[in-house]
Amino acid sequence: MSSRRWAIAALLTVTMGAVPVVAQAAPTAPTPHTALPSQPTLAGKFVPVKPARLLDTRDGTGAHGIVAPLGPNSGLPLDVADITGNPSVTPTAVVLNVTVTNGSQDSFLSVSPTSFTPPSSNVNFRAGQTVPNLVTVQVDSDSPVYLFNHAGTADVIADVFGYYTLDRAGSSFNTVSPTRLLDTREGTGAIGPGATLPLQVTGRNSIPASGVTAVQLNVTVTDPTATGFLSVFPSGTPLPNVSNLNFAAGDTVANSVLVPVGPDGRIDLYNRFGRVDVVVDISGYYTGNPPGTVPQGGVYESTDSPTRVLDTRSDGGPLGVGESRALTVSGLRSMAIGRPIAVVLNVTVVNPTASGFVTVYPTGSPVPTASNIDFGPGQTLSNLVVVPVGADGRINLYNRFGQVDLVVDMFGYFQAGPDLSVESVGFAQSTVDATAGGAAVDVNWTVANRNTNATYVGGSIILRRLGAQPDTYFGQPVIESFGPNTCCGSATKVSGDAHRSSYTYRLPVPAVSNSTTTRWVVSAVEFRDELGNLLVASGHDLDDFHPVLTATTTVGGKAPTYQRITYQTQGRPYLYAGSTTYAVFQFDAQDESEGFWQGAITLTGPAGQTLTRTFGQVAVDGNELSSPCQGWKTSQQCSVPVVFPKGIGTGQWAVSKLVLTSDAGTTAVYDHLSTAVITVTDNSSVQASGFAVTPNPVDTWRSDVDLTLWTHISGARQGVSQIFVDADCAVLTSTPTVGPDSYSIPLRIYRGSSYCGVNGIAVVDGAGNVALYGKRYLGAPDPGLVVNRVPDTTPPSVSSVSVSPATVPASQVASTRCFVTAHAAIGMAAINGYSQAVYNATGQIVGQSFGGIGQAADGTVTFEVYLNSPAPPGVYTIGFSLTDEGHLTTAYGPPNGQPMPGGPLTITVTDG
Repeated sequence: MSSRRWAIAALLTVTMGAVPVVAQAAPTAPTPHTALPSQPTLAGKFVPVKPARLLDTRDGTGAHGIVAPLGPNSGLPLDVADITGNPSVTPTAVVLNVTVTNGSQDSFLSVSPTSFTPPSSNVNFRAGQTVPNLVTVQVDSDSPVYLFNHAGTADVIADVFGYYTLDRAGSSFNTVSPTRLLDTREGTGAIGPGATLPLQVTGRNSIPASGVTAVQLNVTVTDPTATGFLSVFPSGTPLPNVSNLNFAAGDTVANSVLVPVGPDGRIDLYNRFGRVDVVVDISGYYTGNPPGTVPQGGVYESTDSPTRVLDTRSDGGPLGVGESRALTVSGLRSMAIGRPIAVVLNVTVVNPTASGFVTVYPTGSPVPTASNIDFGPGQTLSNLVVVPVGADGRINLYNRFGQVDLVVDMFGYFQAGPDLSVESVGFAQSTVDATAGGAAVDVNWTVANRNTNATYVGGSIILRRLGAQPDTYFGQPVIESFGPNTCCGSATKVSGDAHRSSYTYRLPVPAVSNSTTTRWVVSAVEFRDELGNLLVASGHDLDDFHPVLTATTTVGGKAPTYQRITYQTQGRPYLYAGSTTYAVFQFDAQDESEGFWQGAITLTGPAGQTLTRTFGQVAVDGNELSSPCQGWKTSQQCSVPVVFPKGIGTGQWAVSKLVLTSDAGTTAVYDHLSTAVITVTDNSSVQASGFAVTPNPVDTWRSDVDLTLWTHISGARQGVSQIFVDADCAVLTSTPTVGPDSYSIPLRIYRGSSYCGVNGIAVVDGAGNVALYGKRYLGAPDPGLVVNRVPDTTPPSVSSVSVSPATVPASQVASTRCFVTAHAAIGMAAINGYSQAVYNATGQIVGQSFGGIGQAADGTVTFEVYLNSPAPPGVYTIGFSLTDEGHLTTAYGPPNGQPMPGGPLTITVTDG
């Protein structure tokens, strides 16, 4: 399961559970997608959509109405859950055309499934440029995707062209060697202003005449006479409000385009201004399949994270004129087993010495006429490349002119299952009466692999309850894994081997549902072998098997309840609006009779702004997953993160609505709430400045030290009521002391502490206005307050030393304990360690020890000396070293220490 764990911190406000307003059908909010725990990066098959604009920071589209560019080192969340148009079908990955414009300085943009800044880039741009690039990004559970800007400010536009999913039937990817479909310079002529050029893409160049749903293209514009943009969209549809390529007069710009195909097998190319020549190359296409047929084409898998597979600046040097360089893209650690049929790369050109182009193509093929990136000298440009993989698991990168460095990042790949098939799948019976406390029905399936070299096959089967509309479901999906050694609550292998095997699973059918008739269905089957074959069949792919069980059930009427809602954070109930951040809300969801399935939490803020986050549970092999909820199915403790985009309304936000749905589809809506209140601030009402902590540095080697944090505060209304400080040392109060021109808070750093960092400061005035500072509040100004300890400058120094007893009979060496007492100076740091060795007359060590010790108030330290037994009569010399808490060490005596005070320290062993 692709999921994110969120830390649980202090619980700040508590509200007891309320009575539900109404019990009703399942909510229409998107639900978390069905991910497979054994294959968390498996995205599934592609579903093209009508191109649409999801984000435009210039007018607030997709950004909660916030009209502002992305700032430096900042991220913007983009909700993509609604693009499917079906709450039961959620994306596992989305295909976006991302455009950066109005950049204030040279920078790059990254798109990521998590809120952590990714290590790779998707769009590289210069100040003032408008640069697009196609991005395929994994969707992490029901979370948004994030767009990060590295430096300066920049506006960002994102248009969606499709998504991948496991929740319904989709289209499979098929490769073709990169091939040119269009060059307007060689026939049709340039596209004029406001003109649309249709392009037939099916029935040519090895592309089927029918069944094609979308095509993977590389589109290049060249010689434009004016600044403008080009839009690529399916024929037979209105011109969408999207763009694929943006250009200035005279530019040559390339961009990858994944576009649905119209019913006549054509796409349209629309030019907005001036005249422009267009070049179109194809590297693959997607095909659907009639209901009831299991596709064997390419299925998309994301890498665990963007994986850098080449950087010629540190590996191999730049590509020269006319050079092709092979790159291995199969068998990488971030990939599943087997060889992919195609890979999804982001290729960046750096430091080109001349105008030229780069072409990426499979090994074993000649250099095609197609190109992927066109560039001028000195430019840094990126483009997404989907390229077939050669039989040896490699691709070639070809540079036409000059020298150029290449940086190649892998974001995903396609695997197909030409040798795999589902022979049968279905329930042992078509109906069952579950009203008397539930029932159990066997699900049976058989899979086959024609590859005689395979030694393994395994995968997962998903069972769900059908909703009233096509491709809709309710209740927790049941995910069961299968393979050669299934156990522990998963499916049971009945018979067979890696070439043909049969399995069974006993499905528990609950008695309670949302109607008197409940239909269970096998919604998906996925399996693979160790050779790279992968097959995914979902939704209508399985219709011919008729894998449906109709259960007679009892209508459930008891809705889920909750006990409390609390706000969690590592700081206070405050958030800084100057950066995208999040708050985590915890509550207990309970349904003793039906079990908990999913829900949605809504916060309402200033001017009626709202933020909503959906969440849900999945059982895998009979075990509940632990994020975002954990516990028993009937009682779940949920920790749900809600993202607050940068620039969101400042003021108080509170949980206003909680929707909870049971596993039987019964929904409770808890509305008109006002709990778990937090304050969002941009520090505009009250401000603090001139931070300082005194004294600094401090001597904590032997005692505690009291500190004072000082600050100047302006704009406070009704005085300053509290200053909450989070630090690595003790904060004695949050009530400030008011000085003539400053405010102060007492701190205490304890003995032995090496430093005290101030991590967060929240200034609250009498009117409730808040100003935030420090890294505890994500994105807030950080005054960087750190109190350090003064360095230890006085190593241990001994004035006198003795050993007792100094004489030991040989017969009593084993039973006699000898101790060294050293009178040491009271230095800056106390002595806390020693080591000692005893040497015989020839200089050999005949006893040694080390450990921790304490230093008395008068400076004395005492430690035991060990002499190996038996020890022949003679004189033995002791050498030792002392170490203080500052790790300063002084050695005395042999082998290389200072002279022992009072002369050599010896033990004499006598006869007897």
